[in-house]
Amino acid sequence: MSEKYTAEEVELKDLESNTQPAGMAQIIPSNAHKQPLSQDLLDSLNVAQEADNNKKNLDNIGGTNGLAEMLKVNLETGLTLAQVEEYREVYGPNKFPESPMKSFFQLYVESFNDTTLIILIIAAVVSLVVGYIEDPEKGWIEGVAILIAVQIVAVVTATNDYSKELQFRQLEASAGEDDRCTVIREGNVLRINPTDLVVGDIVSVKVSELTFLTDINIDNTNSSQFPFPLSPLPSPFSLLPSPLSPLPLPLFFTQTGDGIPADGILISGTGVKCNESALTGEPEDLLKNFLSDPFFLSSCEVSDTGTSADAKVLCIGIGANSQWGKIKANLAGEAVNTPLQDKLDEMVEIIGKVSE
Repeated sequence: MSEKYTAEEVELKDLESNTQPAGMAQIIPSNAHKQPLSQDLLDSLNVAQEADNNKKNLDNIGGTNGLAEMLKVNLETGLTLAQVEEYREVYGPNKFPESPMKSFFQLYVESFNDTTLIILIIAAVVSLVVGYIEDPEKGWIEGVAILIAVQIVAVVTATNDYSKELQFRQLEASAGEDDRCTVIREGNVLRINPTDLVVGDIVSVKVSELTFLTDINIDNTNSSQFPFPLSPLPSPFSLLPSPLSPLPLPLFFTQTGDGIPADGILISGTGVKCNESALTGEPEDLLKNFLSDPFFLSSCEVSDTGTSADAKVLCIGIGANSQWGKIKANLAGEAVNTPLQDKLDEMVEIIGKVSE
């Protein structure tokens, strides 16, 4: 049995050798009154690819109930609105890090890396020098004209790149505006945007139910009445009985399970399974239970809720502190060309040299 500690004495250690087992993150107790639980302790429960050690860390603080007590959250009614605001200030919002956007001046300077523009600039300088020597009054005109053309190309290129970057950012921001997740706060079930989640929130996730449509007369039915487009589907309508048939063939459709909006720990649900292939590459759905693996990962999906109507999850990692957020933070640096982009750049250089 694992030894349990109070919130002030929480510390992971090997009871026999007094050494820290490999892969286990050090838990640092929180002494701050405004922060009921340190971020380091939360991170120790959410180490990537370390489900067993994460479970040991969770057991050392008293399991899910001990964690809820340290977070001061009621597992039945959820956080209060005052706690939501407090935890948002302490742990931050549920927003993933973004790569820094290049300024217009940076894009303008980078446009001069083009081989063709470099050749034109050299040609303009040579033309200016030779023209001024041969004809001091008008010999400079050709060189200046080339430089003006180069400036126009650079400005247009930078403007187009900056405009595309702005449009991409706006599209990315608007794509998540309509997203919703189910959360329990003050005993009320609310539908909120995932970006409004905080550490300690209780999220309800489930798999959508099958929807059955019966007694459909295809000839007299407007396609707009269907919950899915008819045109992309293969034509099974020859299999449908006539309107006079007493046994109409039902049509049905289903949706995938709810996406998991934050890293969390299972607090309610039996036979719950998650698809974590998007984050870990694991092809099989993983069973979540209280004994071995109660951990849910953001950006993954719930594929089955077993015998429960839904699964309830206590959020412990949001935004940049979630496993997906840490991956995005590593990818948010300067973009690196792919091998294909490198090959295309080499081809452009060759074409530029041949065109000379």
